[in-house]
Amino acid sequence: KTDDVDNKDEIELLKTEISQFDWSRFERFEDLPVSVATKRGLAKNKYITPTDIQRQSIGYALTGNDVLGAAKTGSGKTLAFLIPMLELLYRNQWTSFDGVGALIISPTRELSYQIFEVLKKIGAEHDFSAGLIIGGKDLK
Repeated sequence: KTDDVDNKDEIELLKTEISQFDWSRFERFEDLPVSVATKRGLAKNKYITPTDIQRQSIGYALTGNDVLGAAKTGSGKTLAFLIPMLELLYRNQWTSFDGVGALIISPTRELSYQIFEVLKKIGAEHDFSAGLIIGGKDLK
């Protein structure tokens, strides 16, 4: 139960930090007002500096706004939507026992696999489960 109290305290603090954060100064992931679990996942996977699409979109998404972003392949769009998704689930105290909390649909198997791999890396410290469902032939 101590973890539940700690999580509630962290969640309330995060809500305040998000509303007061100066998004124009978002230079490093370690400075983001996100959960300790997300920060650890980012740090362990050497995500240090956000790309332009991440810098421009994560703040809007974390404050509850919908974001429509377009950027070139390899520009960081995957992380730009996975971080806010993880944080929304965390702030709503979603766990692996609560069932499906998010569904990501992508146009190709390869992109689905890429998204899933990034999610497993940055979400490893959270108490969520993730699955990958694809059609067609084996990826190998």
